[in-house]
Amino acid sequence: MGTINKNISISSFVFSSKDNDVLIKGTERQGLLSFDSEFVISQSQLNALINQLQKNNEDFQIENHLNSERVDYDEELYFADFNQLADKNVHLSFTNYSPNYKQIRA
Repeated sequence: MGTINKNISISSFVFSSKDNDVLIKGTERQGLLSFDSEFVISQSQLNALINQLQKNNEDFQIENHLNSERVDYDEELYFADFNQLADKNVHLSFTNYSPNYKQIRA
């Protein structure tokens, strides 16, 4: 598969405790173009994204950004907001482009 040459400024992510998919929201940049974007990644790809954010921000602690809400008696909805983060830019290479990569655009 080809390599993705895109950067995204992560604004937030959302996932459920019962699902392996994570919805990422942010502003994607390709050259001079930028646009709001949402895409779905796996939990393991989320770990790689969090690692990149930790490398970019010395004092980054995910627990300072992560919140949860009970949806059902056995399900939690987790969400994180990174709007106050100093450097929230990541390269999309962390997704290891695969057929499971789903980009959602309006």
